[in-house]
Amino acid sequence: MAVTYRARDTVLNSTVALKVIGRKLAENPTARARFLREARAAAQIQHPTVARVIHYGEQDSECFYAMELVHWSQRCSHAPRKYNGSHSGVDVSLNSI
Repeated sequence: MAVTYRARDTVLNSTVALKVIGRKLAENPTARARFLREARAAAQIQHPTVARVIHYGEQDSECFYAMELVHWSQRCSHAPRKYNGSHSGVDVSLNSI
């Protein structure tokens, strides 16, 4: 399981959404490969309602990737429908940041 945080990219001096899998899970080669595959797939998506992946990395036995940090209201203006208050996986992730 991964957790998404609001974080600061100290190199680029910007706020990002940082998705991290814990050390225990990162020790599992299958989970690690799946997480990298997820980051690569997400990086290929270019759409106004999807946050761009801007970095992937591994440090101290943890795997992570950074995405642009956006607020739901910013993406709503591009969405074909208005947000109706239901919680998809993406909504829950953005709300936990």
